[in-house]
Amino acid sequence: MSTRLKNAHMQGKQLQLDGLWNEDRQTIGPSPIQILRTETNPYITSYEPEEEQRFYAEHGNAEARRRLASLSQNLEVLAFLAKNDDDPEVLDGVMERVITGNVHDKDDAISENLIKNVHATFRIHDAFSKDKRPGIRMLVAAVTSYARVLEKLSHDRDYLVLECVADNEHTKLDTLKRLGNHADSNVRWAVANCLRAPEKTLQKLRSDEDESVRKSANSTLQKLAEKEIATNFGMRR
Repeated sequence: MSTRLKNAHMQGKQLQLDGLWNEDRQTIGPSPIQILRTETNPYITSYEPEEEQRFYAEHGNAEARRRLASLSQNLEVLAFLAKNDDDPEVLDGVMERVITGNVHDKDDAISENLIKNVHATFRIHDAFSKDKRPGIRMLVAAVTSYARVLEKLSHDRDYLVLECVADNEHTKLDTLKRLGNHADSNVRWAVANCLRAPEKTLQKLRSDEDESVRKSANSTLQKLAEKEIATNFGMRR
């Protein structure tokens, strides 16, 4: 850690002890970030040393992290923000950088962190649902809770994406019904394996031309019947 950064951090810790700054980024007095910034140079730039950028990403206030999201060229810093930040503006800012190609998302780490972040906005999942990378669209289909995003992905050209849509607990029943009639047997199999699928759809899939689909539909219907028996038995006790 550089001497300047270490001194700022030590001053920040003292301010924290004095009750002027806390770790929840509720800045009552100057934070370490503000100590590093002079009045004539109050803003983070894209040329900040990596060490300081990492510090801003972890300890900076919302304004500092938002500026970092829009300017940093450090992939590890952006990946950290994408995975750990809880500010929608920070996450959307990182997403815009990836979607526009402003930064190269090596190994898809930034995209994946954004999608899996529990604070990810509708804009993030909606944007990545149109991504050219099938693996990214699959991840969105698997983790999103936004019904509108799932509806869009239910028309995807990749059957693996459609399987993830069928397996998502937030997918609407009408969507499952439609996917149960899909031309690809892999998609029909995914619906046949879904305990949330409409019973009429499952009954129809019992007679599917594909053996694996038929077996899955029969197995799912049996599980549902056993679950209903167990529920009724528990209510009578």
